[in-house]
Amino acid sequence: MIISEEAQKRLKKLLPANSNGFRYIGHVGTCRGSTPILKPAQKPAEDESVIESYGIVFYVTEENFERLDRAIIDYDPSFMGKGLTMNWHKDGCACNH
Repeated sequence: MIISEEAQKRLKKLLPANSNGFRYIGHVGTCRGSTPILKPAQKPAEDESVIESYGIVFYVTEENFERLDRAIIDYDPSFMGKGLTMNWHKDGCACNH
């Protein structure tokens, strides 16, 4: 997983003090451009694994592990920006073309 510096800053800001990481619920969009759905969490659920990247922890189910592990997460802070975004390298694309 690659997380841009801007996204790292934003994710660290979004994490409440009582949480240790983010639960990856899924995403809205396609491999060419998505918005990740994340929820602060204290620990992984029984069926979740941990992915840590750049000091940020994500809890993810087995079915989503490879998708998140190959993701590129960025953040667009501009006034009309997209916020957190996620996409995949072409070889890791999770959608049909």
